Amino acid sequence: MQQEYSRVKEILTSDDPQIIRMTAENFRITELPEQIAKYLAERIVDKNNGIRDSISTTLILNKNPHIPEIVVPYISSPDAATRNLAGEILLAKGSEAVDAMIDYLPKGNDDDHKFIIDLLGLIGDKKAVPSILKVFEETEDDNVILACIEALGNLKAEEGVEKIISAYSKNELFWATVMEALGKIGGDKAVAFMLEKYDEVDELTKFSIVESLGDVGNQDAVDLLNEVISNYNGPLAWAAFESLMKLRSKYDYDIHEGSHLVALANEIFAEGDLKYKIYASQCYKAFADRSVMRNAIKNYGINEKLDEKLESIFFQYSDNFFMEIVDSLSENDEHTGKILELVKNLIANGKAESFFKLEQVEQSKFSNFLVSNLDHHDEMIRLLSMELLFFLVPETALLFIDKMAEDPSPWNKLRLLEIVQNSREPQVVEAIKKLAEDEDEMVKETANNILLTI
Repeated sequence: MQQEYSRVKEILTSDDPQIIRMTAENFRITELPEQIAKYLAERIVDKNNGIRDSISTTLILNKNPHIPEIVVPYISSPDAATRNLAGEILLAKGSEAVDAMIDYLPKGNDDDHKFIIDLLGLIGDKKAVPSILKVFEETEDDNVILACIEALGNLKAEEGVEKIISAYSKNELFWATVMEALGKIGGDKAVAFMLEKYDEVDELTKFSIVESLGDVGNQDAVDLLNEVISNYNGPLAWAAFESLMKLRSKYDYDIHEGSHLVALANEIFAEGDLKYKIYASQCYKAFADRSVMRNAIKNYGINEKLDEKLESIFFQYSDNFFMEIVDSLSENDEHTGKILELVKNLIANGKAESFFKLEQVEQSKFSNFLVSNLDHHDEMIRLLSMELLFFLVPETALLFIDKMAEDPSPWNKLRLLEIVQNSREPQVVEAIKKLAEDEDEMVKETANNILLTI
């Protein structure tokens, strides 16, 4: 056996990268003897990226339980690449590596403590909490303190709340991290502290508090968030809006959708990030305001989740939707197909009355828009425009039936025949006769079959 170990060591210390990689790969499934695991680990310092990648993959995939304790000393390497590769292996091992990292903490320096604690926070095994708290109590290094605070937050360590709060007064640089950690941990004490300190912290820390309250807040937090959106605009107000919507969804808190929320929803749809727009779409009463509806329509088609939420609002406020649709379509060419499909769904589900409530001039603008799209390069937009003309303004559709009959898509022509097959209007009969001579056999056959019934 010792001879075999020696032979493997000889191979792994050779100058042939291909042989080293092949040898490492052979040990990915079969459990490594501890001695060979040590030989492999020694090569993670290699300058050859192919060797390093192959070795690290083997150490990650192999089930030998001693690999973490073999790898963990390499986090003390002065070479950043080696240190980071050791971290990747330990992180990939997850909870299996926690004991080895905890055992190494007393041997490392401040840089090692920070590195290990960062990894422990990312792995998320609560077994690490007592050891992190011990380092937290003993260290005077600011970077290590920040790592401890962040890790305890990631671990949702309620037992760390007192210690985290005590760090707040030691350095303003800790403020944002303290609030982020307390926001992840939650609990009455954490929330009370965030609310207490809100007015004295900088804007970045305010933002951390506001975002955190959406996950851990209570009725007191609702009061603060309402105050923020009443007195601020821009990203801080958007974050407060998001947190309010989260709390309403989670606890059914009563949130007054007054004029300030309407204005904020409008601002978010006009300028905000996607995640805020998704929450703004939950502020239903805001859509009674036509300017909010207008901005919402402009955002339709950019994201599937947002579309789903907006569709239910468009159905609920279909009158406002149709009042704004014409101008929105002219400005929203990129998403014309999606919006025309939405209009079709609204009409198919009983919302045509909202269109007929429009002033005649608005109806005409919409029908003109549809007519202009009968020449669109997109086959689906031409089809939807044709269908909507027949559904909403059939007299206008008949005026342009010749153009529809010349559509380059046989499928669009077949759909036209399906729509008009029971009509005996002279324009329709002429169009069917024209299609009975179409070059596409399916179109020709369908048109001739209809003519037989006329």
